[in-house]
Order: sequence, then C-alpha cells, then structure tokens
Amino acid sequence: MTFPASLTGLFLLLGATSSLAGVDAPSLASKPSAPPKRLDLGGGASFHPAALLDTGLGVSVTTDLRFSQLLSAGLSLEDAGWGPRLMGHGRLYPLSIARSGLFVEGGVGADLGGARYFRRETFPGPSAAQQARGIVTASLGYRAQGPLGWAALKAGWSFPVTDSRYSVQDGALAASERESLQRASAPGPMVSFAVGPSFF
Repeated sequence: MTFPASLTGLFLLLGATSSLAGVDAPSLASKPSAPPKRLDLGGGASFHPAALLDTGLGVSVTTDLRFSQLLSAGLSLEDAGWGPRLMGHGRLYPLSIARSGLFVEGGVGADLGGARYFRRETFPGPSAAQQARGIVTASLGYRAQGPLGWAALKAGWSFPVTDSRYSVQDGALAASERESLQRASAPGPMVSFAVGPSFF
C-alpha cells in the first residue's frame, strides 16, 4: 500500500518533532537553578538586657560573606551599652545553608567606650567616661531567605576579656548609677535581629 507524498512528508515531520521534544524536555528540566547570593548586608535591633536595662533597644548594622554552604564571616557594629560594639564573627551552618539556616556563631571585638550620661532632674549631671574593652561572644541563630532578602535572629552571651574601666566626671554617682555601670560591665545575654538584601 502506498501513501501520497504529502502524507508521507507529514508523518516524517511529526516523527522528527516528537523525537526533538523527547530529547530537549529532560535537558530543560535538569537545568540547575541559580546559586544563592553570597553577601548579606543589613541592619536591625540589638538588646543586651544587662547593659541596656536603662536605655532599651540599640541599633545595629551587619555584613556576612559566605565562603561555602557551611562557613561564613562578617562584621557588625551595634550599641551594646558600653559604647559602640565593633565585632568580627565567624559562622558555621552545621546542616549547610542550602538545607537549613541554623548557625553557630563566635565573635571577637571591642566595646569602644565613650561618655555615658545619667538622667537626673537637674541637667547636666555626672557622667562616666567608659574606656574601650575587649569582648568575645558565642551565639546560636537562624537565617531565613525570602524573595526580597533575608532575616536573621540570634541569641547568645558576651564576655569581657579586659577590665571594664571608667572614670566619673562632674560630680559623684548615685548608688543606682553605679549599679547600672556594673550591669553594663558584666558578662551577659544578648539578642539581635537583622534584615536586609543579598548581593553577588
């Protein structure tokens, strides 16, 4: 039995189209997704209950660069009660960041000190000139990635590694003011939350 030339050509065209579709579809389905961006920049709030009992929340800015799915490092600047705190940190994502945002973080840095003024009915009152001191921190946190950026929450403990020294100016401190400085100078818990975009 013979077919007209036009039908034979149509069958050949359909067969070729089906063959191409069968080859190309799996290759398109297996195309890898874009790798996650590596650099986080952001800002947020920090709370050091022992140090900021009198002043409440502080602000923070942070950056974090991932070297792999397991390791990252970065810098942060925040208010910690003993003046601005400049920290360098390293993070370990034990389950890999591709599977979970859970991380363990260690940090080394300094509280930069500065003048601390106390609220009184008469102003100006006495102030304390806080000297810079070394700090180490240990934290546990979680980083979540969304379509518009990232968010991270962490909690941990900070430990002064040098003496927390200060000098009093313009009068004498009241007992409550000395206690406030003692709280700020002691090791204590810390909590921070930050959000921002990712790059590269």
